[in-house]
Amino acid sequence: MAALRDQLYVAWSEVSAGNVAILITKSQNGGDTFNTIERLSNNPGESRSPDLTTSENQIYLVWDVSPGGIFFIRSVDGGITFGAATMMITNGSDPALAVSQNIA
Repeated sequence: MAALRDQLYVAWSEVSAGNVAILITKSQNGGDTFNTIERLSNNPGESRSPDLTTSENQIYLVWDVSPGGIFFIRSVDGGITFGAATMMITNGSDPALAVSQNIA
């Protein structure tokens, strides 16, 4: 789970359409209600161990796939849309994210 002002983002893995997938949902009112669940992973194998963080209006998410590696995806519009998932590391597991603001 990650927060961005009064918006909450929750990502998890579960069996979806025959394999283990990464799903995400968003609340725009501090968790009172949540939007539709969106599937972010679309690869063979088991997608698991999602890690999610936010910075300004950007959402970043990593997860591992067995077999496969570590995938990364981001949204630059507050989770309205996400780019394509990209494999960052082959044969990795248990990914984690951290975001640092540039200080001028």
